[in-house]
Amino acid sequence: MKIINREKQLRQGRWLAGAALVMLTSQAPLAGETAIITGFDYSSGNYGETERTDMLYLPLTIKYRSFPWTAKVTLPYISITGPASVTAGGNGVLVDNSNGTARQTDSGLGDVTASLGFALDSLWEASGNTFVDITTRVKLPTADADARLGTGETDYQLQLDVAQAIGNSTPFVALGYRWIGDTDVTDYNDVLYSSLGIDQKLTDTMGVGFSYDFMQATRDDADDRQELMGYVHWKVNQKISLNLYGVAGFTDASPDQAVGVQFIVK
Repeated sequence: MKIINREKQLRQGRWLAGAALVMLTSQAPLAGETAIITGFDYSSGNYGETERTDMLYLPLTIKYRSFPWTAKVTLPYISITGPASVTAGGNGVLVDNSNGTARQTDSGLGDVTASLGFALDSLWEASGNTFVDITTRVKLPTADADARLGTGETDYQLQLDVAQAIGNSTPFVALGYRWIGDTDVTDYNDVLYSSLGIDQKLTDTMGVGFSYDFMQATRDDADDRQELMGYVHWKVNQKISLNLYGVAGFTDASPDQAVGVQFIVK
């Protein structure tokens, strides 16, 4: 097996949308490298309910990468204000069948999420411009379900990411499947999701891009999730990177809008 020494590497992971935000980093290390990732994500929408839900998501992620492997663990702090039927669901919110309409605020630690990724393109000879990753992810029910900070159930995901660097442009696509744990109130659908977008390098330290994200409906009487995201990423120095993004939703399953900032410290 030959391990490819990459000039640049595509990795994804918006706090909520999962496959939406693209981060272009410098050369992938052959030795182990640890990074701390934090920031915030604020989203707002009705999600098909009569009252609006606002959610602030403040994650702390520890990432360890030793090519071709990448491992991450995330523990978030969540504040959610909205009807009792809307719950923080790991990748955005989930609406259950409780029909709770009273607007209330709940805050606290969310569910722990852990993932393990492998660069499949390390298994074959390549030019270094094509990136293929497979990632498994599990959401553990550590949050207080009574406070709507999680469902109280375990979720699983499997995701494939493919990107092709063409000059300063990198089109990418992600395809995944999510197994959502059922609760006593709601039987959720397991869903297919995807992302399609492009990243454009402007300088050696800055780039922009956008992605269109889709996820099947989590309930039979709900809409599919469809969102458009635009972002800017800036490599401040060898140790610090910054990502800014905005999201517009197109269905009742999506937020009306979301904004976020992500800080990466190596």
